[in-house]
Amino acid sequence: IGDVVPGAVPNSDNEIELKTLDRHGNPVLADRLFHSGEHETYTVKTAEGYEVTGTANHPLLCLVDVGGIPTLLWKLVEEI
Repeated sequence: IGDVVPGAVPNSDNEIELKTLDRHGNPVLADRLFHSGEHETYTVKTAEGYEVTGTANHPLLCLVDVGGIPTLLWKLVEEI
């Protein structure tokens, strides 16, 4: 957080201009960072070896089998 918004305090909403990628790999601009304070973090590792670290309530876009149909669904880290 400090690398993106130096001096950000817990429970603050901060304006940012951060280039990131959407689910298709296209560049997009993030415009907000919410600092929710200190929380335990968890690391999720995919079968392909990718990793992401976040808090229990951090949403991740997952490919899920729904009735035999691959579907993109948001899941919280704590649900994975």
